[in-house]
Amino acid sequence: MKLFLIILTTVATLIVVGLWLLAQKSQTPPTLGLNDGNLLPCENLTNCVNTTQANQIDIAPIHYKGDAEAALQNMVETLTSLGGKIEQTQATYLWATFKSPIFGFVDDVEVQQDTENQWFNIRSASRVGRSDFSANRLRVEKIREGFNRR
Repeated sequence: MKLFLIILTTVATLIVVGLWLLAQKSQTPPTLGLNDGNLLPCENLTNCVNTTQANQIDIAPIHYKGDAEAALQNMVETLTSLGGKIEQTQATYLWATFKSPIFGFVDDVEVQQDTENQWFNIRSASRVGRSDFSANRLRVEKIREGFNRR
């Protein structure tokens, strides 16, 4: 029994260290940003959501009314209030990063403002891993709720 506990503890420690190292190795993907004025589609639908992709069920753009600049500022404040770090801003584009609290996995959130239709398209993607356990989908919904509360 004692040997089993030692082996179990060693394996658990190796898994935790491996996950931490994986999180530390994540790098900014070269595919961030707008392509012909649009967010890039998700390559892996198990760790990415995108309001512009037709196959993304129940992920709609975030609508706003009124001044476009005020809405963009509201979006910046919403992202930062939820723990995001704004990495880049352009006229109608924001890029923020979110880190998971335990291992420090980084997710990239891109926001494209469509001033004509008065909505924000959002793409949220994990940098590493095959599945995010719906973390990005939940994050987009939290962004929607936070934005609408302001």
